[in-house]
Amino acid sequence: MKKTVLKWIVGGVVTAILLLGVLIANQLLERENRIEKISNWPDLEVETLEGEPVSTLEFYSDGPILFTYFNTACEYCRNEITDISKHTQLQRSAEIILISDESRKEIEKFRNDLKIIENTEFIFLRDVKKRVKEFYGIMGVPSTYLYNGDGELVQLFRGETKAELLFSTIRKDN
Repeated sequence: MKKTVLKWIVGGVVTAILLLGVLIANQLLERENRIEKISNWPDLEVETLEGEPVSTLEFYSDGPILFTYFNTACEYCRNEITDISKHTQLQRSAEIILISDESRKEIEKFRNDLKIIENTEFIFLRDVKKRVKEFYGIMGVPSTYLYNGDGELVQLFRGETKAELLFSTIRKDN
């Protein structure tokens, strides 16, 4: 009887380990596919703060694009965007696009609170249909992506990232 129970336990443990291995392999494959998918600047529908539909391709430039997906209630997002707003070299070096799936009112309040309403270097967009969030597989904010002038993903950053690191990454890529 004890040998039968032991065999069942060992069998269960082996099955659990195999299942866990398959799940991990699937996650790694999914991550690899996502990286491949986002490796070039995408064509996704978003909205301006005025509610006009626009393609992300309209913001493609021949220089670097720094794109951050953020949430207005996120302290890390607030810190990162404030740091970027104070880094004039970074602002001159890249097109800065900030995207949120929140309401126009919330984004405008956020922009006003950070006192960057006068700053024309920032482009605020709304991900109303959550296409950007889905395309990038965004699970947490801030999520920042740096694309070069050829529209190729240079690096992605998860969590709060200092403006100096973003700027040095741009300089290294050029």
